[in-house]
Amino acid sequence: MTQQLAKAIRETLISPNVADSNLEPANVVDAIANGANGLFSIAEALQRLGNADASTPMGGLEALGASIKNAGAKLAGSLDNIADAIRESK
Repeated sequence: MTQQLAKAIRETLISPNVADSNLEPANVVDAIANGANGLFSIAEALQRLGNADASTPMGGLEALGASIKNAGAKLAGSLDNIADAIRESK
């Protein structure tokens, strides 16, 4: 009975449909390791969207946002100047 239970548990934790790095049936440890490696890859990609060890305190997304904000402020200033010119011409 004990051996049957151990075999049943082992069979639920091993998949012949998925191979590990040795091309053996994958087990739960392989699945957890693959998941952890995938999360690590995602974290590295997200860090590259940040400062990615650049010599600037801002990352790519932050720099883009700051540039858009700066351009919007310049555009607003220009529109204010146009509005002032129109008011003065009346």
